[in-house]
Amino acid sequence: MTEAVTTLKRIVQNAILSFNGSERYLIRNDLSERCICARFAMHLTEALKGTEYSDYLVDVEYNRGMDGHGRAAKRIENAPITVDLIVHKRGMHCRWGFDNLICIEMKKTTDRRGYKDDEARLMAMTDSAHGFHYKLGVMLAVNMTENRLRIKSLITGGQIVKEYDPVMQRLKHCPSKKEPNKHLGVCEKHE
Repeated sequence: MTEAVTTLKRIVQNAILSFNGSERYLIRNDLSERCICARFAMHLTEALKGTEYSDYLVDVEYNRGMDGHGRAAKRIENAPITVDLIVHKRGMHCRWGFDNLICIEMKKTTDRRGYKDDEARLMAMTDSAHGFHYKLGVMLAVNMTENRLRIKSLITGGQIVKEYDPVMQRLKHCPSKKEPNKHLGVCEKHE
């Protein structure tokens, strides 16, 4: 992971710590994913303050910005997509294009649909071939047993680079030749 991606990961982790410290009521009382996501957006906005990314915005279910058109809906393979939460600068700069940092999907651990489709969407959003150029994708698990948010996977460059067990926050099996980094409790698939 690059230094910028490591910094973005730290910002997300700080937002998770803040959320888990004050918003567990929402999970304990099984409020909707959208409600939980909106409250997490507030904590993420706060975590961005005082960082080099303090002028970026956090938006829930923002679905614009495709092919150089700020008002065009995002699409992958001609299907419209909406990500639960993004950190970006709205609109498109005439010289640099879109300035996208983080895209986040969130799913309750009790949701039978699993994480596969959400992670595929995050892989596409972080893959430069699709033109979105998000630097970091984060799959968040709403752990319904512990009443807290946890990182399920981190995605960059269109690949899952770190994967966690969403329930126990332990290393998941990763099909990598490298040994797991036991100190971090994660599997390094790509450097």
